[in-house]
Amino acid sequence: MEKEQLYKLIENPDLIGEQDIRFLNSLINRYPYFYPARVLELLGLKETKSAEFNQKLKQTAALSPSR
Repeated sequence: MEKEQLYKLIENPDLIGEQDIRFLNSLINRYPYFYPARVLELLGLKETKSAEFNQKLKQTAALSPSR
């Protein structure tokens, strides 16, 4: 189930909602260096205008392979 949900989010990042952000956050907690999940979470936080966006952006930039 998780794999299909992740593929769906990769194909349609504009459709990321609150539930998807929670899913991505749990995925990041299990796999902290899984960069695509971090980027998708950032896109979702930006779309929902979350207050966490700036903090997560800094964390993701620090872990980015090519800043």
